[in-house]
Amino acid sequence: MLIIEKFFKAIGSSEFANIQAENNGTHAYQTSNVATSKITPLMNEYNKMMETVPMNLAVTFSPAVLDVMYSGLQEIIIEVITPNELAQKKLQKSV
Repeated sequence: MLIIEKFFKAIGSSEFANIQAENNGTHAYQTSNVATSKITPLMNEYNKMMETVPMNLAVTFSPAVLDVMYSGLQEIIIEVITPNELAQKKLQKSV
């Protein structure tokens, strides 16, 4: 499995969502069995709302992170570039 696949599977899991929720953080996936006593009332409302929407990465990451994540994603999907080639390209830009 490619590292990018592992990353997206991890952040798209209910386990990650539960950890985020228990720490009053936003998450992109529905939670399950989270102790509401650990969570602020506002985040409890947010968690209830998230039960009705599909996975949404935009609520988990800042726009700058999303820009980097999505930049090149289409090229990977249509197999114009490999994930490793994209990573190398991004690393070269950041240096």
